[in-house]
Amino acid sequence: MNNPTLTQSAAARGLHVRISRWPRWRIPGSGFDTAIINGAIVFLRRQFQWTDLQTEVAAGSSLLVGCAIGAGAAGTLSDRFRPPQVLLLAALVFAVSSIATAIPSSLPQFCAARLVAGIAIGIASMVSPLYISEAAPPRIRGQLVGMNQLAIVLGILVSYLTGFGRCRGLGPESWRWMFAVAAVPSVLSARPSRRCPRARGGW
Repeated sequence: MNNPTLTQSAAARGLHVRISRWPRWRIPGSGFDTAIINGAIVFLRRQFQWTDLQTEVAAGSSLLVGCAIGAGAAGTLSDRFRPPQVLLLAALVFAVSSIATAIPSSLPQFCAARLVAGIAIGIASMVSPLYISEAAPPRIRGQLVGMNQLAIVLGILVSYLTGFGRCRGLGPESWRWMFAVAAVPSVLSARPSRRCPRARGGW
């Protein structure tokens, strides 16, 4: 005879695993994309000979504008589509923007790519904790939201380590690799995003 308590416990553990798969890969990418500019900006400014104003626009303004757009659109997207689908979209946008940021030849091209990356960051930053709070059982909800924040910080740390490693031996074009490697967690997150469970209310 099945024990209802054990059955519910096993179901909660399964839900825990499925929900935790997504932050493990994607949220570090948002922290990485946000902070990798710190290691790349020196090479960018040297190669393109940007002024102080151009450097400021490239380093932060374009990304932050994208974040605002993404965060503003996240609620509407989540209402129209299931959050896992929105997170999958954000992962694909992350991947495309990572490659696009690695291949520009001018300031407008670079800023456009960073704007798109910012949109993905804004969407992920809004939808991920919202979805976790709705889908996770109360017993593990705080733990999963904490994992979400921890993953962002780990992504920032990895970006600094990547910047340090790429600065050694790759020459002035090393900044391209710094941005391109962000596509890896984006691709890895696509499958877990598709397998995330529904939240309460049919999300």
